Amino acid sequence: HTISEWAPYVFSQQTIANKIILSAGFRLENNSVYGSIPVPSSGVSYLVTKRTTLKAAVSKGFRSPAVLELYLFPPANAALQPEKMISYEVSIRKQLLNDKILLECALFNVQGVNQIQTIFEGGAPKNVNSGVFNNTGIEISTRYSVSQKLVLAVNYAYTAIKNPVIGAPASQLAANGTYRFNKFDFNLNVQHIAGLYKQVKPVTFTSNYLLLNAKAGYTVNSFVDVFLKGENLTNESYQINNGYTMPGITILGGINFHLSKLH
Repeated sequence: HTISEWAPYVFSQQTIANKIILSAGFRLENNSVYGSIPVPSSGVSYLVTKRTTLKAAVSKGFRSPAVLELYLFPPANAALQPEKMISYEVSIRKQLLNDKILLECALFNVQGVNQIQTIFEGGAPKNVNSGVFNNTGIEISTRYSVSQKLVLAVNYAYTAIKNPVIGAPASQLAANGTYRFNKFDFNLNVQHIAGLYKQVKPVTFTSNYLLLNAKAGYTVNSFVDVFLKGENLTNESYQINNGYTMPGITILGGINFHLSKLH
């Protein structure tokens, strides 16, 4: 099986009177199976004050099925159609206390059709298109630079899911802190997911879970750093895709080599 796809694109951004930033983009997807599909996007930012910014954006999304999803092995389905969606977003960004605190709030709406998801028919998995979905939500985030060494951040998102979509949670909360001391840096991250749709047909299943992750790093010199990372440290039993349990406690380490200096 052979599929070819290519896409020229253009993007432009213009600043007006140091207050308004206009942006626009256009991509033309050319797929040997589904033809030519225009994919435009646009946005505007308005600097209300030096530390307050309003933004609005609208963009179209498109993804054609991959060869694996169409033809190779179950749950492949040659009748799949491309995923299409349009997203709208308005947001406000505010900096406080000499930029030590950053606050952001965004409202969004996502409308789409044909999201590719895996369902079970007669006990066997099969890729299908989701049909129409229209979901609206809000996302709030804050970051506080307590000092040059300590930074705290919290992010919360809630989506009023009118049309269940596999992989979409109703709410998610993430909190993390980063502490730097000399050549060491430490990070602690907590993530809570509620109402994650892991299956919608023939029966709807949702998942709730809490994850704790941590990471410690050491900068050897300007070109090399090492790290040790622990994931799911509470050994939470959870699933993102129905029937596939995610790993328990996972410990890993590594070395990063940089071609240019870190600082």
